[in-house]
Amino acid sequence: MPRIADYTIIADAWVVKTTGESIEFQVPDNVNVGARSILGFMIDVNNNGELDIKIRLNGTQVWNWHYSDFSRLPVRYFQEVIGGGVLKPGTNVFRLTGDGPTDDKFFIQISDAVLWMQVDV
Repeated sequence: MPRIADYTIIADAWVVKTTGESIEFQVPDNVNVGARSILGFMIDVNNNGELDIKIRLNGTQVWNWHYSDFSRLPVRYFQEVIGGGVLKPGTNVFRLTGDGPTDDKFFIQISDAVLWMQVDV
């Protein structure tokens, strides 16, 4: 069966003030669940200490980043290849977890989060 690339937008601008927050996004029914996909996103962090950030898709950890600059970091773009078997047709869950400070100045903003996938046609 032929395949083409398709994409879904996960979030345009999502501010996370506590870790463990999640958002749901939709994947088409004709997604090829065995094929790898590509997650791309911008991240903006304001943090006064060390921070470990993890992203999970449907419970599977797909990205990890350690931040220890102790100052405001410029917005950065990340891209990650996601293994086959992580996505599923229909509703999927994007979850941000990590260890870091809990003060009022701490935040993470995920923006322009897009997931590219292969679909069967």
